[in-house]
Amino acid sequence: YQLSEMDKAVTSVEQYLLANKKEFELQSVYSYFDERGNANTWLVFTDGDEAIRSTEEIKEDIRKGLPNIAIGR
Repeated sequence: YQLSEMDKAVTSVEQYLLANKKEFELQSVYSYFDERGNANTWLVFTDGDEAIRSTEEIKEDIRKGLPNIAIGR
């Protein structure tokens, strides 16, 4: 994939996550992609004592709403 395609896809995912940051109890979102077609996004969730929902429940909600992107899901 071209870097411009990677950038568009990663930005789309990041925008979705950041738009729902409070609902998903996210502290931070970090993404990385390169010219070889690798892309990763790391999520830092609210600390356990402050969390309202389980991480597994939140991850399932995130998966359900992820935008469709040309480079994968």
